[in-house]
Amino acid sequence: MSKPLVDIMNLNLTRYGKNFDLEKFKKTFYEEVDEMFEGIKNNDINEAIDGANDAIVVLGGFITQHGYNPELTLKQVVKEIKSRNQSKKQYNRWKEDPKLQDVEKWEKDKTQDPTTLYKADFSTCKIRK
Repeated sequence: MSKPLVDIMNLNLTRYGKNFDLEKFKKTFYEEVDEMFEGIKNNDINEAIDGANDAIVVLGGFITQHGYNPELTLKQVVKEIKSRNQSKKQYNRWKEDPKLQDVEKWEKDKTQDPTTLYKADFSTCKIRK
């Protein structure tokens, strides 16, 4: 079974090279995000999902063109996010009213002991040459 992010990395390395062009990146990324929002607006889930996934491919290219493996960088970010605790006040509100989870952005516990937080280490994610 293939790993989609590795496939995206290889696709970008073989089709687009290693040189990053900011203007080309912005144009392509915005086109894909616009496609996603257009699909949402038109209640066309297929168009929305296609645009969202195309945006992921473009972002994977951004990461790859900067010399990093997108799968490994994503794992680092998820590890960092998972180390965070939710705000105690929000946790209690959501416990009392679970519907709030659908409308509120998840809030970090700003009093969490910093030694319990993981910081993403992207130096472990460089593409081997």
